[in-house]
Amino acid sequence: MIESYEDALNSKEWRSIGLTFDTDWAPDFVLRELVDELDRFGLKATFFATNPTDVLAESDRLEIAWHPNFMPGSSHGATTDEVLETCRKWFPRSVGMRSHGLIQSSNLLRALSRHGLRYDSNLLLYDLPYLQPFATFYDIVRIPYVWSDASHLLTGRPLELGTLPLDLPGLKVLDLHPMLWYLNSTSPGDYAELKAHHPRLDRLTAAEASPFVQSGSGVRTLLERLASRIVAEGVATYRLIELQQAFRDRQVELGAAAVTDPGEFRPFKFEMR
Repeated sequence: MIESYEDALNSKEWRSIGLTFDTDWAPDFVLRELVDELDRFGLKATFFATNPTDVLAESDRLEIAWHPNFMPGSSHGATTDEVLETCRKWFPRSVGMRSHGLIQSSNLLRALSRHGLRYDSNLLLYDLPYLQPFATFYDIVRIPYVWSDASHLLTGRPLELGTLPLDLPGLKVLDLHPMLWYLNSTSPGDYAELKAHHPRLDRLTAAEASPFVQSGSGVRTLLERLASRIVAEGVATYRLIELQQAFRDRQVELGAAAVTDPGEFRPFKFEMR
């Protein structure tokens, strides 16, 4: 639970974190194991789902949002509206989204508003300090995120807590992928090799995935270390819908500059429910 919006923005110290997961057609056995891991630590999270599943269910700890695929040949639909209607059919209560491949445009923001969404999380601003949500002309709140496991693997940096942007001021919204977590991926090639042998991830079995699971320090061990530190230090976790709701409840004009000079970060304050 976040006590204040200042806590959400981590302006003075690391106080809160938003864990998000892009499902990318991960099979149910992977999602089930991941949800059990989050439950073990009592963590909140937002799942951006690409396909229907009985494993994920809305609760006070889990939010289900959309992960629509707007790319050519998408199984979600041929047009923007068709894709969004497919997601609405699968997850009618969702209010947020992150596009597969981070596809975005002003036209898409208008479409999100037409389809009743309230926020998107399509902006990956890797390792950038002072992040905070901001409003748009289309009645969509944009919630940027600061780190992604897939992008981190591309950098070749070690998967250790010290390489995460936890001490930067600003939002700490992180993005992970269930398959990268399950494989304990240590490089981009781990997932690529699995896909080469099993292109239909939604039909993947645990026995088929087993030969591709990595040992050592990977995405899975990183999340476990992060979760342990979150619990040990009393850091609050939140669903992105909570951040969006707090933003709207106070009617704060987040488009106004919050940084008055390079050395001063002055976030807006209001209570999170």
